[in-house]
Amino acid sequence: MPYRVYFEGEILRADFTEIVIDREIIEFATVLEKMERSRPVVPHRISDLSKTSGLNIGFRELLALADRRKSVRFVNAFKSAIIAQQPVHVGLARMFQTLNEHPQITIKIFPDLPAALAWIAEA
Repeated sequence: MPYRVYFEGEILRADFTEIVIDREIIEFATVLEKMERSRPVVPHRISDLSKTSGLNIGFRELLALADRRKSVRFVNAFKSAIIAQQPVHVGLARMFQTLNEHPQITIKIFPDLPAALAWIAEA
């Protein structure tokens, strides 16, 4: 599995490694939804792409993931920080950010963990 999803304090973390393919991003969404439901408040999250050696994810899969997220009504609004350093990762993160127009999810892209954590900590 090229990702690890876990809680770090109150923040839901997703660290991606190796090469992530289409099928795995859909599996990831299922794991993420289960973890979101495990708490009374939907947590802010950080998805870290900085350790992945590649993302082999097509537009159709990103759109399906965004549509899946848009169909959910959460108990609260939350922030989703994406750490992306390589140009291809930033491009895919921006595509997902654009496709995921959910009124309860604010997505921003950051170059590193300290910047993502600082944004999550803002009121």
